[in-house]
Parts: sequence; structure tokens; C-alpha cells
Amino acid sequence: MSTLTSSAHLRLTEFFILENPTEIALERPTRVATGTGGYTLETGESLEPFLARLVSSNRVGQGVTRTTTDGSVVTATHTLIAMPDEDIQIKDRFSIGANTYEVIGFADSPPWRISAEVYLHG
Repeated sequence: MSTLTSSAHLRLTEFFILENPTEIALERPTRVATGTGGYTLETGESLEPFLARLVSSNRVGQGVTRTTTDGSVVTATHTLIAMPDEDIQIKDRFSIGANTYEVIGFADSPPWRISAEVYLHG
């Protein structure tokens, strides 16, 4: 892909986000050993906020699913679109108002955006 094309795609991603931006402050969980060979996830570091766009998933029931430690099966309810230099990882959490979301999958291809599948807790 040419540099001009990449630059244009980056600008389009930025415009898409800025059309309806949301400030996202990710909380990254930390693995803590239980002493019996397992681990638990505890609230870890809070990352610097960044602008992204949260959109409802139109693939509910067809998207990424994950089984949580309590046995619940969750499916992506939303997609978080961010610029490619943002550090987003599976199990990161963020809140918007009273709602808490968790990242259950993400794609960093194409190279001009990150598309993270998230689900709404509760």
C-alpha cells in the first residue's frame, strides 16, 4: 500500500472517530498468583485516556464469544474503533457513565485502525 493511501485511510479513521468521539480510559487487569497454581485478575493500572468511537455491534450472536471465569458466555455487543497507535488488549475494561465494557477481541488489521470487540457488563 502506498504512503499516500495509508495517510488517507488514517485521516478517514480519525474523521470517523471525531464524528462521534468518546473519551476512553482503559483499566488493565493484573494477574495475581493464588498460591495454588492459579491466578486471579485484579484491578491494575489505568492507562492514559484517548478518543475512540463506540458503535453498537450489528453481529450480536455472530461475533466473538468468551467464557468468563464464573462460567458465563459473553458475546460482543459493541465495537470500539481507535487509532492504530492505541494500546488495547483483551480483558481491558472501561466505563462510560454507569456502563462498564470489557474487550474480548481485537483486530489491528487493516493497519490504519484498531477495531476491538467489547461487551457491556450486566
